[in-house]
Parts: sequence; structure tokens; C-alpha cells
Amino acid sequence: MADPMTAMSIGSTVVGNIAGAKGKAAQEAQQNAATMQNYLIQQNKEAMASDRQNEKLMDQYFNVVRQNEMIEHQSMKDLFGNAAELQRVDHQLRNDMTVKAEAVREANQKRAMTAATDDSAMQQRIERLNRAQLIKADADQKKDSQFKQEQLLARREGQLAQRQSEAITSNTWQPGDAPQLYNNSSTFMAGAMIGSIGAIGGGLAGMKKFGGD
Repeated sequence: MADPMTAMSIGSTVVGNIAGAKGKAAQEAQQNAATMQNYLIQQNKEAMASDRQNEKLMDQYFNVVRQNEMIEHQSMKDLFGNAAELQRVDHQLRNDMTVKAEAVREANQKRAMTAATDDSAMQQRIERLNRAQLIKADADQKKDSQFKQEQLLARREGQLAQRQSEAITSNTWQPGDAPQLYNNSSTFMAGAMIGSIGAIGGGLAGMKKFGGD
């Protein structure tokens, strides 16, 4: 018959080994859970920080687009307004030249009729001179108008050059590598079983040696 005290001792050893193995496995599981939780918290912080930065970049992008649109609208408005005024002034100057040339022609004809030099060489020379002056004045006005038009276009190009680049690149967040987790529960349990087998074997050998039935 087996010694009750020896049997209790063996049983306690076996139970203790198994409990120890389960305790190690539970502690390892807690460590894994804490490690994963810390990883997830850190990843969440990084993702939120990236989102906030992208929100700022999008706000910056929309502000730039809005400013560029305002520059384009205002520059086009200025161009149309100034071009219309330039056209009005040019038309008025041409009318004034025509009226003035006609007044000069009529005055010359009156003088010629009064002096009895109508259709004379002098009269013809005066008329040619008047026409030449009118042609030159018209050409000068065309050049001046063309120059002012080019200035208006150059001014708009300068305004458009104030636009900012709309090429804004957002952040692309990538999650980090997950931490390495461990599962040595089977190893812990195997160690407990090996230790238990050794205790059982030692207890049985002791009973035989010291008189167990």
C-alpha cells in the first residue's frame, strides 16, 4: 500500500507544476495583450496625427485654389474694363481727327475760293499735305493703341504670375510592423508534465526502497 504522505506530496507537486505552467502562460498572455494594446494606441496616435496634417494640407489647397481663382477673375475683369476704355478713347480720338481734318479741308477750300486759287497747284499741294498728316496721325494712333493693348496683356500676365502652385501632396500613412507575440503555453505545460513525471517516478522508487507494499 502506498504511503499517504508520499502520495499527497506527489499530488501537490503535480498540481503545483500544472498551476505554475498555467500561471506562466497567463502572464505571457497578459504581456502579449499589453504589447498589442500599446502598439494599437501608438498606431492610432500616428494615424490621427497624419489625418490632422492632411486636413491642414487640404485647407491650404482650397485656400490656394480660391486665391488663384480670385486673381484670375480680377485680372480678367481689369483687362476687359481697361480694354473697353482703351477702345472708347481710341474711337474718340479717331473721330476728333476726322472732324479736325474735315474742318481744315473746308477752311482751305474757303480760302482757295476767296483767293481764286481753287484747283490750283497750291491748293492741291495743301490738300495732299493735309491727307498725309491725317494718315500719319492715324498710324501714330494705331501704334499707340497697339502698345497700350500689349501693356494691358503684360499687366494681366504679371497678375497671373502671382498665383501659387496648387500641387500639394498629402501624407500617406502606413501602419508600422506589428509586435512579435509569443505563445509558449504548450512548452510550459510540457515542462510541467515532465517535472510531474519525474516527481511521480521518484516517489514510487522511494516507496519501493523504504518498504512500500
